[in-house]
Amino acid sequence: MMPMLALACAALAASAPLAYHLEKRYELWSVAREDAEHAALALREIVQERPRLWRYDAAKLYEQLVIEGRLRGSRLIIIDERGRDIPLQARTAATDSNGGLIWSSSPVTANEGKVGTVWVGVDGTFLWRTTATLALVFALAAIALGFVLYRVPARALAMAQRRIAALMRRLTLSLQEEERRRIARDLHDGVGQALTAARLQLLALERGSLPAQTIPAIARHLDEAVDEVRRSTTALLPPALVELGLSRALARHCEAVASATSLSVIYDAPPELPALGEDLEVACYRIVQEALSNTAKHAGATWAAVRLAMNPQELRLQIADDGVGIGEDKPNGCGLDSIRQRVLLLGGTFSLPPVDRGCTIAVTLPLAGGL
Repeated sequence: MMPMLALACAALAASAPLAYHLEKRYELWSVAREDAEHAALALREIVQERPRLWRYDAAKLYEQLVIEGRLRGSRLIIIDERGRDIPLQARTAATDSNGGLIWSSSPVTANEGKVGTVWVGVDGTFLWRTTATLALVFALAAIALGFVLYRVPARALAMAQRRIAALMRRLTLSLQEEERRRIARDLHDGVGQALTAARLQLLALERGSLPAQTIPAIARHLDEAVDEVRRSTTALLPPALVELGLSRALARHCEAVASATSLSVIYDAPPELPALGEDLEVACYRIVQEALSNTAKHAGATWAAVRLAMNPQELRLQIADDGVGIGEDKPNGCGLDSIRQRVLLLGGTFSLPPVDRGCTIAVTLPLAGGL
């Protein structure tokens, strides 16, 4: 941003003074050319009258032009056909200096031949001073404008960054709360129901209203409660990621879901993945957890597929099933909002490609700095 802003300010500071200088310089050059043509015409008449002695009348010609007011230049030089400077007597200290003069010339012809050249220089000192003043004024204006243009976007950008950081914090807290609510629902629906059933059967057994053969059923309820607690603990902190890495941890989770439910879970991914960073690996693991949990609980599917692929720039994750799909009235239901928020936190993309049956979740997560 700074180089472009500096370039724009430099262009602003130089454009107006340069345009003024070029325009006024052309005007002064036009004055010098007009005076040179007039002097050349007058000198031509003298040359025609005195072809050999006209050089001695050049000074009188200068005085005549000055008296008539036809010579507005600050300097007049006459050079003969041999390139020699013809001296002119009437000169002032100002005309002895070539500094700041803008020159133009006109040839002197007589008897079908060139006998000399008239050079007229117009004083451009005032032009240079005015240009310098304009350049200073516009430079100060450009600096002030550049400061304003830099400060305003910088403040707006800082405010936007603060707002984005605040939104990200809120989103992170929302994800954490959603995770807690999901685990609470799982504990209530799984552990709570299993323990309640076991308790009721134990009370009935104590009263003698149930035969002793119901003890294995009570044990199964307790085993279900233990398994649900274990799954919830794993959801809180997936140690498999640290022990096995992302690819093998996902493979084990898919096997666990398949063994605990009636789903046939297909897992397709590279056997070994490079280290992707804790945030990215945890997010990918959680997304697969959430998607397979939704499929097992709500989709009524017979199979699910988890496919993981990557290239040097991004990680691609797809979870598909052959269930009932997602209704148009519930685009954010079944944990999809939690998945979408996780992807948003990592700067990825989330989509639900249309399929003939079931549901497909497509997630793309950028790899920080590539691999």
